[in-house]
Amino acid sequence: MVINSEPAAVLAQMIAERAPGDLNAVHFTTGGSTAVDTALRTAMFMNKRLGRPDKKIIIAREKGYHGSTFLAATVTGKERFETQFEKVDDLVRFLPDVNPYHRPNGMSMDAWCDASDADLENLIAQVGADRIAAFIAEPILCSGGVIVPPPGYHKRTRYICRTHDILYISDEVVTGFGRLGHWFASEAVYDIVPDMITCAKGLTSGYLALGACIISDAVMARIADAKGDDVFYNGYTYSGHPVACAAAIKNKFDIVGDVRGEGLSGCIECRPELTKET
Repeated sequence: MVINSEPAAVLAQMIAERAPGDLNAVHFTTGGSTAVDTALRTAMFMNKRLGRPDKKIIIAREKGYHGSTFLAATVTGKERFETQFEKVDDLVRFLPDVNPYHRPNGMSMDAWCDASDADLENLIAQVGADRIAAFIAEPILCSGGVIVPPPGYHKRTRYICRTHDILYISDEVVTGFGRLGHWFASEAVYDIVPDMITCAKGLTSGYLALGACIISDAVMARIADAKGDDVFYNGYTYSGHPVACAAAIKNKFDIVGDVRGEGLSGCIECRPELTKET
């Protein structure tokens, strides 16, 4: 995106330094919903630039929550989110519930993980990889019931998506910026580097409205190298607002020295004056 203020430029650099892998392109938005819309539009735009206009279906998960704007609501799979508001049903396919608590009696966690990954493989085979643009997933399905997928699930779904040239979008609106003890959970907790990360609340600790879609260099290169002179027109009136970005910059100091806990007991120990002294 066009960076139109110094705070936005500084913040974009700070985010890129903290994001995993080659996720260095920061597109500021107004919140989580618009960050998700931006990620989905980017996936579809890339495929159209590559001459694959039919590769635009999004795979999402039951009980997942991604926002309230048109596209974000379309890929939201929460039952209680079903309303009379219109959605683009032909653009999304949902995977079954991944909650390990709901696995059949006697099924091991490993077997449940195998079955959940098989659901993705089967859906891709059914729809056709040449029609699927992206898979969007929260590392932990928070609003849908704090559902933690089985161990290994994320790495395997990432591998499946990469095998079929399907972009992997990690929705870290809730899990990013310290919720799981790291700037981002995708790589630090689940050992994956997605193609895009969406984030929002934690950027400013909720003090001001700001979101971001962080895109990998690889995706940006594919868009840039494709034929055509069309421009990716995607922005919002207050994208990268300098006041919101200034608040986010103040919110990014590395004062956390340790995050620890067990069960419902937790502690965040800060470093006074940015030292490791207690």
